[in-house]
Amino acid sequence: MESEKNTNAIDLQHLWKLFVQHVRMILIWTVGLGVIAWGIATFVIPAKYTATTQILVNQRNSNDNNGQAYTNQQADIQMINTYKDIITNQVILKSASKQLANPSGSQRAYALSVAKLKDSLTV
Repeated sequence: MESEKNTNAIDLQHLWKLFVQHVRMILIWTVGLGVIAWGIATFVIPAKYTATTQILVNQRNSNDNNGQAYTNQQADIQMINTYKDIITNQVILKSASKQLANPSGSQRAYALSVAKLKDSLTV
């Protein structure tokens, strides 16, 4: 009865022999799947880059009283709105679209219209 007992022992020598026998297929599958993953990442999945920035607009004044502080704050808000208008201006976006379409060096080119570029911006 004891000889019929099922043993769950792992034979490391047997596993090593299996690995050595199939090492060529393991390498082929690894390289093949790596090439497929690279191809999908390069040609199928579109590249999407994001960046954020924050602009702090502040005026320096040595003498601040309550009335002048409010006026300075309103001026700062107007400057922020002006910067926002400059960033989303058609002239700036047209220049950015041209630079994306014709990059310098070995950078990748992106064909984005001005309207599409404006839609992708959040200010």
